[in-house]
Amino acid sequence: MSLKQWEDWIERNKVNLEHEADFEERFVREILTKIPEISPKNVTSQYLFKDQSNVNRYIDFFISDPSRGIKIAIELDGKSKIKNMDDWVNLFVRQNALVSNVDGLLLRFANVYWLHNDRLVIAEIRFSISKQEHDFKSQQLKEQARDENKDQEKKQLEVIEALSTKMTALEQELKNLTEQKEKNTTQEIQKQTENTRKGIETLTLKMDSIANVLNELSKKGERAVDHSSEEELKTARIIIEEIASKINAIEGGLNSFNHENSINSSEEKAQETKSRETMNSLLVKINGLEKELQDLNQKQFEQRPLNLEDKEKTSEALKIIVSKISHLEND
Repeated sequence: MSLKQWEDWIERNKVNLEHEADFEERFVREILTKIPEISPKNVTSQYLFKDQSNVNRYIDFFISDPSRGIKIAIELDGKSKIKNMDDWVNLFVRQNALVSNVDGLLLRFANVYWLHNDRLVIAEIRFSISKQEHDFKSQQLKEQARDENKDQEKKQLEVIEALSTKMTALEQELKNLTEQKEKNTTQEIQKQTENTRKGIETLTLKMDSIANVLNELSKKGERAVDHSSEEELKTARIIIEEIASKINAIEGGLNSFNHENSINSSEEKAQETKSRETMNSLLVKINGLEKELQDLNQKQFEQRPLNLEDKEKTSEALKIIVSKISHLEND
């Protein structure tokens, strides 16, 4: 900072710097002008403040730069200020008021001290300025970090809330899917049971029809069946065996399905029991039909030759049973 600016400042503050020994103006010239961290605009002479009794008080110099966090009050002391006990009391009241009401650092220098130790006083003021700047910058960084942490915490909270919302939605979706699966499984069991029941009813009707045909054929066979019908009888027996095998496969599939999906309701259990009973009844019927065919095939027929009409009737009856059993296999 140029001396010209300091000279201008001294001129503007001439009244405030008046002193019988000219200590205050000399302090500016010999101390403050040699501190490169400050300029005249940072210094106020006879800085006004109020004490606890709301009385106006003044400090010799106040160095201030809010942008750098610098606030230093400087008081020059000489023995001329202390003439009696009241001066001592007033001195401490004034100092306490300064400390309590002026936000900053208070430095007090005896005139006899700074006049003979100017370099030490300059170094002390510069150190105080540097420390305040450092503390101010550190505080700024802490506040900035705190603000950044708040922003980061806010973002993290938003992410957590978003995840919580998503988890709630997924949980509900999983619950809905589970309920739908249970509903579909129950419907599938009911559908499978119903299809099995219908299939068993159809097989029962067809088997009853076969039994009637075989019964009719058996009556005719007691009187007239020749060896040319053996192949048809064997075919009928093989087809019946295949039907029995297919019913066993249906039963196995039903057992597996029920095991995987667990029949729970009493209605489903009753239906499953009924299906099994009907299935067993079918197997008994098939075994009976098979035995009947075997008996027909092994029957001892009369030695007399069959007439043409008997042969035709027997052959026609066998064709009917083979046709019906073949139709059942295709179904």
